[in-house]
Amino acid sequence: VDYFEDEDRIRLSKESGGSGGRVLNQISLEFSHSDLRGRVESPRIVRELDWIDIAWPAERKRAGDFPRVQFYCLTSTAGCYTDFHVDFG
Repeated sequence: VDYFEDEDRIRLSKESGGSGGRVLNQISLEFSHSDLRGRVESPRIVRELDWIDIAWPAERKRAGDFPRVQFYCLTSTAGCYTDFHVDFG
């Protein structure tokens, strides 16, 4: 499992009963448009190289027309294993 919307993650957690079910591996959690965004600052080098900030047309960004993948975290749960992963390549 590479990505879940919050509602999907909550539903699957409830369905598995929290124990004895299969272990789900949530790798990428995109949070650019969540409350978490206000609590996280990316490294300076990332901000300096971020194409959305430095190269995306300002008028399109103001209109909300830009990729929504600026902030995400990589996570895993105990007992899960990912053998190969490419993010936003």
